[in-house]
Amino acid sequence: MKNHYGIEFPAIEKLATKAFPKLELAHPLYQRFPREQVGFRLASTLLHSIAADPDRLDVVLGLQNLLILKIATCDIRISRLRKAQNRVPRILAQPKYRSGGAAVKARSTMLKDLRKGIMARQDEIRQLAYLWRCFGDGIAAIYQSQHALRHLLYDDRYQVKQTAGAIYGKEGFGHEYAKLKQGIEMGVPVVMSDLTNIIRHGDLCALAGPDPVPLELKSSKVTGGRVARQAEQLGKITTFFEQDEARNFRGSIRIIRTEMASEEVDHREFLNHGIQQALRTGLWSGAPEPGLRYVCYQNAILENRDLVYLEIDKWATTSTWVTPLGPELSWLPAYPFTLSMSPQNATLFMQEAFGIFVLIDLELTKQLFKNLDVHCVWLMDGTHSMQICRDSNNLMKGAYRVSECLFDRVSKEFLSLSWFVQERSSIFDDSCIPVFTEISSKEIIAKHMDGWADAQDFYKYQEPKV
Repeated sequence: MKNHYGIEFPAIEKLATKAFPKLELAHPLYQRFPREQVGFRLASTLLHSIAADPDRLDVVLGLQNLLILKIATCDIRISRLRKAQNRVPRILAQPKYRSGGAAVKARSTMLKDLRKGIMARQDEIRQLAYLWRCFGDGIAAIYQSQHALRHLLYDDRYQVKQTAGAIYGKEGFGHEYAKLKQGIEMGVPVVMSDLTNIIRHGDLCALAGPDPVPLELKSSKVTGGRVARQAEQLGKITTFFEQDEARNFRGSIRIIRTEMASEEVDHREFLNHGIQQALRTGLWSGAPEPGLRYVCYQNAILENRDLVYLEIDKWATTSTWVTPLGPELSWLPAYPFTLSMSPQNATLFMQEAFGIFVLIDLELTKQLFKNLDVHCVWLMDGTHSMQICRDSNNLMKGAYRVSECLFDRVSKEFLSLSWFVQERSSIFDDSCIPVFTEISSKEIIAKHMDGWADAQDFYKYQEPKV
């Protein structure tokens, strides 16, 4: 018998049994959203069944049906809480609460505390809606490269676009859903943008081609500046995908997209085994390669935080970059953890049953660059992670800065550190030099940028950042 999620019940049970083996736990598991665990497991089972067989578009629709139900429920709860929050100031404005007295003051304090509690509860439900959308991110990442999807997160100023609005009561939602079903029935994987965190352009996004195709649907002939700006941004993104370059794009004179020099290498299987070990014993630490270490801990042992910090201190030096990982919005635009982790690990990560620290030895990483005849300086200034060049005495031979967002991929996507170094160094290889079309005078640099020649490793003059 099939349900409206598009998969037979026996198949769901079989997949779930395999994906969620019984664990022998060292401590009872903490779960931030215990009532959602069954739903998380169902969504994770459906997502990984799509990953195993991307042609199962019926399951793609089924998972989105589940996400619509769950996210709309979050929207309804937030709407009710917002109304309750707005009632509190009106109550406090009543004359009887302005007359003074100990009893009145106590009542006013109680109402103010209630309002703070309502606001905190809204934040909790927004976090829950974000977690459900992580499964939508997983759908997109099955069919499209994360390098392409990340361009759908930003606006024309290269700022992260506003998060998706409420889908409950949204005008035109029925039209969007009808087009979603129509696309899937035609054999095209399509995802509703509001069901993802990463896709913030268009109402739907077709995923069948070499690049994602965001689609803006208008159920009425609404026009105006906002609509025109949306159309202009979509047009620029589409042109960039089609031509692999764009001029005057997001504040840059020219943006060029190039292929990676080699296939990505990751340590996801290694980490997933480590997470399972941490759930069983409480704490696990492992290094898949020199300079890179994962420390996983079950949140129950945070009652004794020293155990975790002692493990970190055992390996950390002044040149160690420590990154804590959690299921937060700051994960974007990295590859979704709903895919990089096993179904069981992903759902427990969403529940904050365990946490991860990633330790990277920056001094050893410098040596890896040096082995490839590349000079590296660590900046970590909030924008750029490093500056690399062929000759530190003559930057005009070629110098390049890597964003912190790009370097974060090593931690958040569990990539190989040595592969990352090799891939970044390949920009200086003659075979990887991009082919430019017409070059304007504004694109020609006659001298190096201010401050580049004097750059030095940040940890040699300040405390390491955690």
